[in-house]
This record gives sequence, C-alpha cells and structure tokens, in this order.
Amino acid sequence: MLLEKEHAFLMKKFHVELKKIDKECNKIYCKLSDAEKDLICKKIPEEEKVLEIIKKELEFLDMVSHEQILELAKKQGLTSKKIIQSLDNLQNRGLLYRPRHGFYKTI
Repeated sequence: MLLEKEHAFLMKKFHVELKKIDKECNKIYCKLSDAEKDLICKKIPEEEKVLEIIKKELEFLDMVSHEQILELAKKQGLTSKKIIQSLDNLQNRGLLYRPRHGFYKTI
C-alpha cells in the first residue's frame, strides 16, 4: 500500500504529465490550417441527418429498422452508400448500437 506522501507525489507527477501532453496537443492544433481544424471539429452532415432520423423515429418506436432508416434518409437525398457509412461511423463513435440484427437504437 502506498503511503500518503508517495500517493501525492505520484498524483502530482501524473497531472504534470497530463499538462505536458495537453500543451503538446495544443501546439500541434495551433499549427493546423483553418481547413484542417474544421475537418477535425466538424460533424459530418450525413451522420447528423441519419442520427436525427433515428432519434425522431425513436420517439414513437422502441427500435428503428435498417429499412426505415434507408427509406427516410433517401427522401432527404442521401445515397444508400452514405447511409450505411454513416450508420457504421455512428456505431464506431458509440452513438448507436444494434439491440437486434437490422435494428438500431441511440445510446
């Protein structure tokens, strides 16, 4: 078991390291062009549209089927490929999950 002084020392060291990492990330971020910063910070519009469709449908349903999402998103002008990519990206980002095969829910 760590003594209080050792614990305090390790915590201080940990926070100093975090600050170093944060400063380094900030330096890198400041060197980026405005266009690169926009790419990092902006959400992809297709993903936003797909997520909004799912959220609206979840107001009335427990789960939203893949077919429903495709149908509604195509009405908004998205292609099947973009819809599927958006669903995969939203799942990878942890905003969606599949409670059953072919159905989606938000987290």
